[in-house]
Amino acid sequence: MPRSKARRLASMAAGGLGRLILLAGVLALCATFLPSLAGYQRYVLVGRSMEPTIHKGSLVFDEIVPVGQLRKGDVITYVPPVTKKPVTHRIISVGRGPRGERVFRTQGDNNRDPDLRPSRSTSRRRPASPSRSPTSAGCSSCSRCRRRGSS
Repeated sequence: MPRSKARRLASMAAGGLGRLILLAGVLALCATFLPSLAGYQRYVLVGRSMEPTIHKGSLVFDEIVPVGQLRKGDVITYVPPVTKKPVTHRIISVGRGPRGERVFRTQGDNNRDPDLRPSRSTSRRRPASPSRSPTSAGCSSCSRCRRRGSS
């Protein structure tokens, strides 16, 4: 009867491994969807314009903040009207537009020149927590873009 005992042990081990894989899947789903429930939007940076502060491939969680809270030096994400794709750059100056709205001049940390057009959009996001992985690094160079829980 040792053979049936071995089968039982193998069955228990396989069941335990299955539960472990299921738990890992559930944790991955939670890590994916919980930030959205907390009000964050997530995306992956696809360019190198913010290196070395934030590397290409970094997972960034954006927190929507009131425009009035944004200051020079903040790292923000906005959607320019021309490209319709999110851009993450640093605010290098804040001014007023022709109708009194706040206008932000932005520039990527890795770019030689500022962005061509000032941003006038009324909704802004700022990276709240870039992920840490072997291929990504978080922003730690400004007071509004701090790595939370990263080392």
